Amino acid sequence: MEAVIRLIRILEEQSTVIKDIIAVTEAEIKAIALSDQGGILDGIAKQDQLTSVLVGLEKKRHAMQQVLEKELSLPEDCKLNELSKFLPAEFKNAVTALSKRLEREVSLLLMLQSRLYILLQRALTMEETVARILSRACLREGHSPLGRQLGINQSV
Repeated sequence: MEAVIRLIRILEEQSTVIKDIIAVTEAEIKAIALSDQGGILDGIAKQDQLTSVLVGLEKKRHAMQQVLEKELSLPEDCKLNELSKFLPAEFKNAVTALSKRLEREVSLLLMLQSRLYILLQRALTMEETVARILSRACLREGHSPLGRQLGINQSV
């Protein structure tokens, strides 16, 4: 049952990466709240890297699960929690616990990323509103908003 041991290791690695993504998402939320552009960009880069690692681990998990399905003569593409029902007793509890832990961590991650998305939407809406207000103010004063963007001095 070496395949089960490798599957457990992959699941533990996935859990670690998901926890790292959660931490990065929390940092991004704080960076947005503080208007920390560097923190936001850093968070985006870290999240891209961690997501790439997670995708690679998911491919490994899926391949290992297929090996187990063949070894145990199970139908293809079993869900992880279904697979644990067919494992030997010494591995059943570990895989079940990891599966449940991953579900909780992914739920938390989805909630945080939803909050992050809402904050980003609000920030974009605020930015658009400020841009419109400034544009209208420039037009009322007789200045071209485009001229200001190009650095044209209209006071002469």
